[in-house]
Amino acid sequence: MKDLREIAAARQRLTGGGAPAVLATVVKLSGSAFRGAGARLLVFADDTTAGGIGAGCLDRDVVAHAEHVRGSGQAKV
Repeated sequence: MKDLREIAAARQRLTGGGAPAVLATVVKLSGSAFRGAGARLLVFADDTTAGGIGAGCLDRDVVAHAEHVRGSGQAKV
């Protein structure tokens, strides 16, 4: 829950709460991972982030997926 509060505070601080952002949440793991299910990463329109779901390469992959989600307006798993 602490991560979610920090992410919400970052969104409010960085965008005034009005700019579009994509919230990615780890829902299932297979094998070992840096963070567990429930880890979150908020991706802003300029691809800056708050929170984290894994080591750098996983976060960068999620940022790329976030662009598609922003463009389509459709959530994906």
